[in-house]
Amino acid sequence: MEVSGSNPLSPTTRIVPRPFCLRAKPKNGDALIRSLLAPLLFVALILGVASWIAAPLFANTEPVAISCPNNIATTLNGSGVPPFEPLVVFLNNRSVGGGASDGAGNYAIAITPRERPGEYPVEVRSRENQRAVYGRFICFVDVPLGPTATAPDSPPSGSPAPTA
Repeated sequence: MEVSGSNPLSPTTRIVPRPFCLRAKPKNGDALIRSLLAPLLFVALILGVASWIAAPLFANTEPVAISCPNNIATTLNGSGVPPFEPLVVFLNNRSVGGGASDGAGNYAIAITPRERPGEYPVEVRSRENQRAVYGRFICFVDVPLGPTATAPDSPPSGSPAPTA
């Protein structure tokens, strides 16, 4: 718009609209870039947010087998958690304990199972966002560990213990 007259605030000021066609048109390459830039940035933002949300959901997808004797504390250890993240432990979909990760993102949470003998799923989840799973275990309560489990080095059953 153009304003004619010397004082734009005077009552005799007349506003003359400029024709639409006098605007500077962008070059074809600039228009193409601008028309594609916003949708590309939007898609990149959505993918980034989705991967940030989904990353903890798939953490440690293969459960680790652990021995969990009844009424004896068993410590669950893990890493890769955000620093100082409040955590909760679920044994067979029931909350049985909790803790927090340290400044390096490691955790060590003790649980004391009180279950019938058997195999039970254990998950370490974020207390704030319980969809975020940071650790998966299979707790063998008062039964021998399964074939995929790794037990600590011990003498084979039936062999005598070493003597000094």
